[in-house]
Amino acid sequence: MTMDERPKVLHVWDIGGNGAALAKVMGHDCIHRASNDPYHGTRMYSDRFVVRGGPRWFYAQAWWRARSADLLHIHGGHRMAERLAVRKMDYERPYPSEGGMVMGRDIVPRKPYILHYHGSDVWDHQSGSRRIAELGAARILVSTPDLLKLEYEKEPTYVPTPIDTGLFARRDIPNNNRGLAILIGDQGRDDTLRRLREYGFGDIEWTFRRRQYGHGSHGSITMHKDMPAMLSKYQYYCDFKWNRVHNKWHEATSQTALECMSLGMSTILHDGSVRDTLPDEHRLENVAERIGEIHREAMETRGMMVDGTGRAVPKGRA
Repeated sequence: MTMDERPKVLHVWDIGGNGAALAKVMGHDCIHRASNDPYHGTRMYSDRFVVRGGPRWFYAQAWWRARSADLLHIHGGHRMAERLAVRKMDYERPYPSEGGMVMGRDIVPRKPYILHYHGSDVWDHQSGSRRIAELGAARILVSTPDLLKLEYEKEPTYVPTPIDTGLFARRDIPNNNRGLAILIGDQGRDDTLRRLREYGFGDIEWTFRRRQYGHGSHGSITMHKDMPAMLSKYQYYCDFKWNRVHNKWHEATSQTALECMSLGMSTILHDGSVRDTLPDEHRLENVAERIGEIHREAMETRGMMVDGTGRAVPKGRA
């Protein structure tokens, strides 16, 4: 019987379109709430990837799709893992969905899962609160090197943030001495401009925008598919981001900064250095290849492989 090394994977939740982009290029499934996808970064890859309705209906649909998956790749942090895959769920009371179904212990999937952190989903939570989900994870992944410095129940693996270079294809960037800085949280305009001047970028005509949060409650928004056109109006992008948890400037390179590099913009990083080319490790196809290796390793660690019918079975029974 021929063997297929690719397990059936369900990407649960989506951060910055990462889960949807990986699912699309790798032939996986993905599930995310439509109301948490206001800029259509998920549904632009497939309308099937979003579920319309409240949180209970979302979890009912996620549990149902997880039944046919061999492996869960959870992007939403430890709370998402606890609701879907951690064994303590077997002992919780049934969870009624909006559709009238009762989600009890017989339907909660006992599937291996990967916990993939992307930033605030781990920065904002102490290690103790993440303990149960991390102990049950087959692997823990982090999307930026600075996250490796935090405490985890298992050794984490750094996997670069994937950038869709088809969407963010290189463009002719204007030489207009204009720059864009996107502020996060309570990051101040004056503090950011002061830091830019310290690194010698004070003579650039800067535009400051507040990061898009919520569902359009902060005025005009830019849809994900329109980001390349909006960003490429500027010659420079400033990636100075304030870490409100540790009261210091972020060391990590943001996803938006990587997208700007992919477009060919002069991107100012946290240390004042400038890059205008995306490192190859961040190209979507290269990240997908690495993720595929991790998925196969996770299945092998659990003593599972995929048979010719597409079912995960213990080794030796294929």
